[in-house]
Amino acid sequence: SALRTIDAAPEMLLGRPFPETPWFVNLPGAQLRVQQAIVKAATGVQTRVQVDQYLRGGHRAAVDLTITPIHDGAGHVTMLLVESRDISDRQAVERALSETHRRLALATR
Repeated sequence: SALRTIDAAPEMLLGRPFPETPWFVNLPGAQLRVQQAIVKAATGVQTRVQVDQYLRGGHRAAVDLTITPIHDGAGHVTMLLVESRDISDRQAVERALSETHRRLALATR
């Protein structure tokens, strides 16, 4: 579960704004982007944002967050569902592929 990635108990997070949780602490840019995504999702629009977050041991991971508004019977947003996918490996492969393309372009000049 998400709590295991930061070695946290639920009590550590209750009542804290999501952008201020340990996943985003000391990452002001990520905190701002997550807050902006929450504001947009609260209007009823599913929102995605890619940010870095901290994991246990101080490790950072690149994640793709999806924030989905949940509506009541009257259509009002009553809560937000946050899903996170670690995209660190994908980003590393994309960087390696980009570097390979750059080298190939230089070699064929």
